[in-house]
Amino acid sequence: MKIVLVGNQNSGKTTIFNSLTGLNEKIGNWSGVTVDYCNGKIENTNNMLVDLPGIYSLSPYSIDEEITVNYLNNYDYDLIINVIDINVIERSLILTYELLKLNKPILIIFTHTDKYNQNDLIMNKKVINEELKLKVIEIDDIININNFNIKSYEHNNYINIFNNIDKIIKKMKIKNNTNYLDKLFLNRLIGIPLFLVIMLFIYLFSIYVGNYTNNFVDNMIQFISNGILLLLNRLGLYKWLVSLMIDGILKGISVLICFIPQLFIMFFLIEILNQTGYISRIAYLFYVFFNRIGLSGTSIIPFICATNCSVPGIMQSRIIENKNIREKTIVLTTFIPCSAKIPIIIMISNYLNIKYLIIIIYVLIIIIMIIYALILNKIYKKDIDYMIMELPNYQLPNIKYIFKESIFKIKDFIKKITSIIIISSIILWLVLNITFNNYSLLFYIGNYLSFIFYPFLGSNNWILSISILEGLISRENVISSLNIIGNLNMFGYNTLLSFLIFNLFSIPCFNTIIIMRQELGIFKLIIYLFFQFVIAFILSTLIYRLGIL
Repeated sequence: MKIVLVGNQNSGKTTIFNSLTGLNEKIGNWSGVTVDYCNGKIENTNNMLVDLPGIYSLSPYSIDEEITVNYLNNYDYDLIINVIDINVIERSLILTYELLKLNKPILIIFTHTDKYNQNDLIMNKKVINEELKLKVIEIDDIININNFNIKSYEHNNYINIFNNIDKIIKKMKIKNNTNYLDKLFLNRLIGIPLFLVIMLFIYLFSIYVGNYTNNFVDNMIQFISNGILLLLNRLGLYKWLVSLMIDGILKGISVLICFIPQLFIMFFLIEILNQTGYISRIAYLFYVFFNRIGLSGTSIIPFICATNCSVPGIMQSRIIENKNIREKTIVLTTFIPCSAKIPIIIMISNYLNIKYLIIIIYVLIIIIMIIYALILNKIYKKDIDYMIMELPNYQLPNIKYIFKESIFKIKDFIKKITSIIIISSIILWLVLNITFNNYSLLFYIGNYLSFIFYPFLGSNNWILSISILEGLISRENVISSLNIIGNLNMFGYNTLLSFLIFNLFSIPCFNTIIIMRQELGIFKLIIYLFFQFVIAFILSTLIYRLGIL
């Protein structure tokens, strides 16, 4: 049996999808989180479940809604699960009315029921069942969905809901949700500064708490390294093989593992904002400002998603219907510090003992993004994006899910380490240990290419040059390569600052480039990569040369 999940944006479809399939699709309390449909098998069954992007009617007005309407009209499926946020049921029933025209069995699931007692919920389900002849369950009952027999279930396939909505609503127990918090969060004078303070708190708190775990993690890694070294020596392995495993692979991975506690805290706190409904308010607040620089208020969503990785951030830009604004958002998304860039910021700020370097970095990033957006307006026609956006009810975050989501992101981070980082570390170790005239092959390669980076790194920069090139494969490689072939003590204050700036603003990693090519095409991709390199080159050179003066 194939089942499709259909409902308004923010209704809770993806939560249900993850609960039934055991998968971990992205959840957020804002519109456009699902930009394509996702397939998954319901656990312990042969039933397929399809999570479709949120819609308000079968007349689409955005790309993600077109995906849903096209699927409902042209694909085969056996059952529609109509996911309804009980707090906005009047609006949700309009979609239910249109779904009935598809002549498919419909099961309704009420979500966001935490403010209702059981008696009220029973009464509400009874009203829908009697008035619309549809079966209703609550989100807490989804575990029993496999017991739903569509063959024995009949309903009136077409009911004029418009004539009955008022009567239905009057019979139901509906909580009026007055959001006094919106007077604070949506205040145009306070809202944006408050958001910046909240984000600053998240980053500083993550770094502050993470610093206390570094000693523990360092000691644990050192203990494991000593144990592995002792075991390998007892096994009588070749010295070069022991060196490869300890000085190459393990050393390359270990430095990144130290940042896992900080990244986990950061992911956890940002996900709390996603779950509560706060992010939708931020998109609304940024709407006017973003339009002034040629973007959409919805652009804030790809930017926030990019704090984990630029790839999903770029994919989220698909929710922006205007092609010009979507492409500008894609280009700017690559400037957002992702989970691979943040450890570089933390490492250098800790070494240089600049407590508020991360604040300065983010202010600089915002300024550069604004300037670049204004430049892009000269290339693209400046369009005004009229955004239709729902402000969902505030809700308490699901700590269990947030913890699970944060763990998933950390696992994804570790997965990158165990694949790209290991391969890169092995190659790096090999070229470091192949010598000619008492100099390693890596030394010759780095010196040969170092002239490119001389304006902002100065002389004797072959180690940093190699790290920059490694970062093209994956930004995580920047730290691991530094840990294998050198250390920060070898470089000056200005050199490290300019090195940091170049890595933050320069050409993104290969995975991001691949997804950008899919969205922009090869010609535009080459142009934007060139401009990005130029921006990074100019910024880092200015910082280095001003530092010398």
